Amino acid sequence: MKPVQVYDDRVVIFGQNISNCLVCAILCFLNLIVTSVSLAQQVFSIVNHGHVFLCSFNESHAVEPFLSYDIVIYDFGLFHRLWGISECIANYLDGGYLRLAWCVSYLSTMLLLVLYLYMSDKRPPVYLMWPALAMQSTYSIGLLILTLSALPKLLRYVFVNIDRTVILLLTIFSSGVLINFIFTYILWHYFWFSEATLAQYCSKNHERLNPSRRRHQRV
Repeated sequence: MKPVQVYDDRVVIFGQNISNCLVCAILCFLNLIVTSVSLAQQVFSIVNHGHVFLCSFNESHAVEPFLSYDIVIYDFGLFHRLWGISECIANYLDGGYLRLAWCVSYLSTMLLLVLYLYMSDKRPPVYLMWPALAMQSTYSIGLLILTLSALPKLLRYVFVNIDRTVILLLTIFSSGVLINFIFTYILWHYFWFSEATLAQYCSKNHERLNPSRRRHQRV
């Protein structure tokens, strides 16, 4: 028997059934915390320094310890060690504006997902899950691209120059990536389950409200 099996409605871990709704709720809550702290970094930077994201990995030039990490991509200095960059990746892209928009959008979709999960027993419309599916899938793809781009340097550090600090930073980053891939995978399964359940419920309601048609079909 496989130690972990994922179905549309549940996850089976060593024979124990766990509802996918519960798993999604837990992982959604974790990502809400991560994204909220990431957004708080930008609000802190704007209010205190007039910069959308004043992030620096260089300890001697870091303005604030709170702005020395890019929490939304689980970067606590890993890419500074690998590539020698002095600022967060978001700063090199557009100065942090896209990161700000991402945090706000992602938080909104996750809050909508929380609402859907809370109302799941009442069979809410599955389209309420679409924004969360899109954003979470994009999040996972982005983390995958970031991982692949860093892979050559990572392999050199892991297999050639073993560095305990890099191993720790890599463990944090890998854990974040893994959690998001699991979340994406289970969220899609739960969406398919919810979609099938809603379709079955609507079909039964249609038959109940149209008994004459059902009798005609029997004849």
